[in-house]
This record gives sequence, C-alpha cells and structure tokens, in this order.
Amino acid sequence: MSLELAELFRYDAWANRRVLESLQHAQTPSKAIELFAHILAAQEIWLARLAGLDSSQVQVWPALTVAECAEGQRRLERALDQFLRSLSREAYEQPLEYRTTAGKAFRNTPRQILTHVAFHGQHHRGQIAACLREAGIAPTATDLIAHYREA
Repeated sequence: MSLELAELFRYDAWANRRVLESLQHAQTPSKAIELFAHILAAQEIWLARLAGLDSSQVQVWPALTVAECAEGQRRLERALDQFLRSLSREAYEQPLEYRTTAGKAFRNTPRQILTHVAFHGQHHRGQIAACLREAGIAPTATDLIAHYREA
C-alpha cells in the first residue's frame, strides 16, 4: 500500500472527526447529518466490496443520529486502518470484481477504490459545510492544509 494513500486516510479520519464536532450543534440541519451518514455508509459498502463481501444490504442513505454517526465513524476508522495495514503491495494493484447496489458488475483495483472513497468523503464534507453555513453555524475547517498544520 502506498504511503500517500495511508496519509490520505489519516486525513480523512481527522476530517470526519472534525465534522462530527460541527454536527453536535443543537441547530444542525438534518441534511448535514444525512450527508455524514452517507459518507459512513459509502465507506462500509466499499470496505465490504474490498473484502469480497456482498454490500447490497447496506443502506446507501441511512437515517442515523449524530451519536450513531459517531459510533459508526469510530468503527469504520478502525476497520479502514486495519484493512490498509493488511493490504499487500501486490493486492493494492490487483483488480477485483464487485457489484454496485444496483447489481451492475465492475472491476477496479483497491488503489482506485480507496482513492475514490477518500474523494467521495471530501465532496460530501464540502456539502455539509455549506449546509451548516446556511443554518448560521460556522463549520470546522477540514481542509487538508489544516490537517497538516495540526499534525
């Protein structure tokens, strides 16, 4: 596994923890929580696919509370870290077949999938920040450079 991808997922976990802090506000819009729950669901789906498991039973847009999101974040952060540590250099570039939630078959490498997962989370964290701003809540900075500055 590449060091860059490991670093990207350290950032991803940090950013998700920061977003969870922002979601603790009493006036948090439900859309922001829904988007964060979706980030977690996508991580769970892709981890299942990477492990060769059926992901069709995982809801893509689950209705979770902030507390459930926090528990899911902790669990998925550990699972992603464990998966990344177990991934050999050969397996990292070995294409694998999986099915989407609609049942369509595709083939990608773990490197491609994991890169997608990280960018997918970043996309939705940006949407969450916009939701919070619209509600008059200042979102916590989750930019990569902010992560580097804190590290």
